[in-house]
This record gives sequence, C-alpha cells and structure tokens, in this order.
Amino acid sequence: MKKFLFLIFGFLILAACSVIKTYDEIDYKKLNSMFKNKDSFILFINSDMCDECYKYGVTLNRAIDKYNVEVKAINLSLLSKKERSSLASVVSISAAPSLVFVEKGEEKDRISGDVKYSKTVEKFKEYNYIKE
Repeated sequence: MKKFLFLIFGFLILAACSVIKTYDEIDYKKLNSMFKNKDSFILFINSDMCDECYKYGVTLNRAIDKYNVEVKAINLSLLSKKERSSLASVVSISAAPSLVFVEKGEEKDRISGDVKYSKTVEKFKEYNYIKE
C-alpha cells in the first residue's frame, strides 16, 4: 500500500512540474520596441474583460504547446488610455481576441474571434511557424 501511495504521489509531483508552453505576456514598452525594431512575430491581442479572449486563449495555448510556437500577447485591459491610443496607430486593436501576424514590423494578416484550433494551426503553417 505504501508503494502504491508513493507511486501516486510521485506521479502527481511529475504532473504538477510538467511545463506547458503558453503565450508570452508582454507590456506596451516591449511591444512598441518590437514594432520599431521591425521584428517578425505573432501577437495575441486580448483583454481581461472578454469571455471570447479567455476561450480563444485556451485554444491558442493548446496549439502553442503542441507545435512549440512563440506568441507574444498584449492585454488591452492593462494598458493606459495613452498606450492604447499609441498602439492603435501601429496595429488595429478594435477586435479582441485577435491573433496578428507581424512581419518586419508590419501587420500581414490576422484572425479575430474565438476561432477553431484548426484555423490557428493553419495560420501558423501559412506563415512558416510550423514546419512540416
């Protein structure tokens, strides 16, 4: 019985310690510098006050973890009015959730709303974030 409990306890510790890759929440200053540096990246625009953002975030994290894709995220509810206004001059923030594909500091494409997992993976492939 002790061995069984020890085995279950060990399994629980391993399960709790397993790392799940998720999107990387960044602040306005970091995002602004990425646009100025003409970086290429995927941006997840979300908000704490958005149920669809939460639902799509779960879907997005599943794809990120499975395919080891790096995604930056900006939470609109954490930005000041001035930061939101400044950000809007670089990338449209009218719809959340949105997944924006940025190449060399310019928006190339986006998907908005609580889209399906398959659509997210399709876009990752289209922009060569997943190589087959």
